[in-house]
Amino acid sequence: MTKILVRLAAAPLLFPLFAATSAHAQTLCCTNVLTYHNDAQRTGWNSTETVLTPATVTSSTFGVIATVPLDDQVDAQPLVVSNQSINGGTHTVVYVATGNNTVYAIDGLSGAVLLKRNLGAPVNMPLGCPLNGPNVGITSTPVIDLSTNSIYVMTYTSAQSGPTYTLHNLNASTLADNVAPAVVSATHTLTDGSVFTFNATYQRQRPALLEANGNIYATFGSFCDLSPSLSRGWVLGWNTGSLTPLAENELTDTQATAPDSYFLASIWMSGYGPSADSSGNIYFVTGNSNSDKTSPPPPNTYDGVTAIQESVVQVKGDLSQVLSLFTPNNVYGLDQNDTDFGAGGVMVLPDQSGTFPHWAVAAGKDGRNFILNRDNMGGLQTPDLPNNVNIGPCWCGASYYTGSDGINRVVTSGGLQAETWKVNNTGSKPALTMEASTPSFTSGPQHPGFFTSVSSNGTVPNTQIVWAVSRPTGGPDYLTLHAYNGTASGSSLTQLWSGPAGTWPNTGSPSNPSTITADANTVPTVANGMVYVGSYQQLWIFGPKTTGSSPWILANEASNVVNPGSGLTVPATGSGNLIAVATIFNGTTSISSVTDNAGNTYASAGARSVTGASSSEIWYAANSKPGATVITPQFTGAPSHIEVTEWEVSGLPSVTVDAKSTATGNVTMNQTAGPPVTTSQVGDFVISDLLAVAASFNRITTSNEFTNDFQTNGNGWAHITSDGDIAGSHQASWNTASPTGAYAASTVAFCSCTPPPPSWTLVNKASNVVNPGGGLTIPATNTGHLLAVALIFNGTTSVSTISDNAGNTYVSGGARAANAPMTSEIWYAVSTKPGATVVTPQFAGSPTHIEMATWEVAGLSTSYPDAANTASGNVVSNNTAGPAVTTSQPGDFVISALAASSANFTTMSSGNNFTDDFTTNGNGWAHITSNTVPPGIQQPSWYTAAPSGIYCASTVAFLP
Repeated sequence: MTKILVRLAAAPLLFPLFAATSAHAQTLCCTNVLTYHNDAQRTGWNSTETVLTPATVTSSTFGVIATVPLDDQVDAQPLVVSNQSINGGTHTVVYVATGNNTVYAIDGLSGAVLLKRNLGAPVNMPLGCPLNGPNVGITSTPVIDLSTNSIYVMTYTSAQSGPTYTLHNLNASTLADNVAPAVVSATHTLTDGSVFTFNATYQRQRPALLEANGNIYATFGSFCDLSPSLSRGWVLGWNTGSLTPLAENELTDTQATAPDSYFLASIWMSGYGPSADSSGNIYFVTGNSNSDKTSPPPPNTYDGVTAIQESVVQVKGDLSQVLSLFTPNNVYGLDQNDTDFGAGGVMVLPDQSGTFPHWAVAAGKDGRNFILNRDNMGGLQTPDLPNNVNIGPCWCGASYYTGSDGINRVVTSGGLQAETWKVNNTGSKPALTMEASTPSFTSGPQHPGFFTSVSSNGTVPNTQIVWAVSRPTGGPDYLTLHAYNGTASGSSLTQLWSGPAGTWPNTGSPSNPSTITADANTVPTVANGMVYVGSYQQLWIFGPKTTGSSPWILANEASNVVNPGSGLTVPATGSGNLIAVATIFNGTTSISSVTDNAGNTYASAGARSVTGASSSEIWYAANSKPGATVITPQFTGAPSHIEVTEWEVSGLPSVTVDAKSTATGNVTMNQTAGPPVTTSQVGDFVISDLLAVAASFNRITTSNEFTNDFQTNGNGWAHITSDGDIAGSHQASWNTASPTGAYAASTVAFCSCTPPPPSWTLVNKASNVVNPGGGLTIPATNTGHLLAVALIFNGTTSVSTISDNAGNTYVSGGARAANAPMTSEIWYAVSTKPGATVVTPQFAGSPTHIEMATWEVAGLSTSYPDAANTASGNVVSNNTAGPAVTTSQPGDFVISALAASSANFTTMSSGNNFTDDFTTNGNGWAHITSNTVPPGIQQPSWYTAAPSGIYCASTVAFLP
């Protein structure tokens, strides 16, 4: 069922330590990604990609191939080995590590799990630190050495004696240990001659592992800056193969005493790995010490020798000596305000032509991206700093590539956008020149910044792509994979594709330390025409679609008799999949709804078949949520006998019913054909069920294109064998040795292509000023629609709830804009109940002036926000732009509300994608003009003849 053309070569490509800048196309077939960000320099550049190009990464040619359920959160970057001998065959293998200390070996084309091994119980919420997943197990990216077929993995396990770090050398073909694992231990002499001992309880091993100089290196920081008297930054190393510890190690703070006993100088880098240069020197960035906000603060301990916080550090490969370092001149302020330089990683650039051949770049929380000369990094800088550029707050790390013009580029990803910078090596210092940027992402509850990778076919024109995974924006908590053309169009990097890449529920809020807020430091891995993204309990696999088809994979199936009122137990569902449910029951009642314990939304496929006193129906849920284990049908009556079958199918994130049919009759032959369906697309997923009143059907007829799934009580269930079947007629057929009695059967084909945008229709809208405690009168609502509500009110209080007289449930759209003395908010209700005529807001405070607008929209019964944004400022021109949102799908329904303190907005600006709805007291309300607007940036703009005062505005896009 492989959909990728596998090109053969004599041997797999080992990614070199340094990425070559080649002016010609690469012809090797099989790229390996063996370490974090592709190489020891951490460039993140796959320069041998021949399949994925700006021409082939489009909404119609690229998408989800499979989603693979895993046992916990994925913090480590997936790694890829081509032509790997494993499990009795040869595969392209993706190695994925989870917070549950499990290592998976997964087929990179189909998503099938080839091997997995758990390496011990993880540590739950170490020291109570919430800035990670609930479990801390394997959080650093492993490293693979193909010369010995080894994968090196660092686990964090819970033991009776306390938490323990263990370095494993695993056989990549079997996941068995090659040698005895090494329990991490270390000591270092402090300035007074005393000995400081490594204690795993207080150290977090978050940065990726590094292989260089025949050694494996691991760096350590703290958990949430907790226990700063007991935690310091460590760099440890072991010989490859034997795992013998190096004779020396590096401790970033060797002072025996410090004010408040506050040491740290942690190495965490948001998961970015330490880097290495061609001489084998190791580079990393340290975080804060002395983060004491008392006034006056205690004396800062930094001296660049015995205390090296807030610094880029270069050490010898044997860890015996610090060779050089760079420390910003405001090190004391960075410490005092917990503004870690070490929130980001340091990338070593390949050697450059020009005055300064040896570069490195690093950025941290304050957003300055420093361009360093590795031959003289400068120590603690006076005001004469090295060149730096502002990229926005950086919980992030850089990438690098060479464009088709031969110019080398650095990709930064601080704040909410990616930027490309041209290397400039002609001045008195290394410098970067701004080239282009992506559109800004929507801000969310997590820290700013994200991670990128780059793919190209050498420097061949029109092959460069910048890939990024943005953090969740809150409600829904999804990661999003983005692809941008790496060849700038003016000052912009054009978006080629974007879409969900897995859930990330542990978002919390950075300002609320009691809430789990595990930053999604997710790096996309690009190799051999595929993209791999690890998320919460999932691996998502992306790649080219076959024309007219998405390669679906049957992930799980289950079937059983269930008791009335109970449900079918199924394997835990993955994310973004199709769940198809066929139910057979006695009586002529019907199914009223289907639910599960993960909150998936099920719809009837429109295939209900009834014979005598028995019935069958097929329902389905698209784009599934993870973790459903019980699926329960509800009925309009009370059947006493119920049988349920479930199929979970990956590779179909967008699903529609392509064809359906039902049939009834008497069983008069040994072979009984189910109802045929005629599919319009190649590669539909087709299921069929057969209800027998008396006959016992025991198998699918020979030479049938369907696979027999289950038989219970003589009834049959089947699915089509392959996703490569042609468009046309498909029909299941069952065999029985006792042809007797009646039968009923249903067949449904689910389309394996992205359906056209839904035809949402604006049914009603209303707007008015409402009295405090009162509500807005609206046209009576209909059943099953979206009702969006926008509010403008004086003061900076907030809406606490919204209700109506039909009992609909309203939730916030996540777009509250406050600019004293006024506020705007957007709320919504889905699957509306009929007959609501008054919508009433309740507030946390007591505003005296309230204005409301509502939109009732058909065709969006189960919608939720795709994007939300707010804006505020001064009205300084005739045309004032509202907040922009970036929609991920065609056909979003978008609304916007604008509150003005004194300007009188009367109409929408010309050339706008939005329709003016109402203007009350100079405020504006609008919705997007059409359901055919393609995905991308949607931004309203209003006109005023008298620009003055201030404004605030809210925009929300609802998914089709």
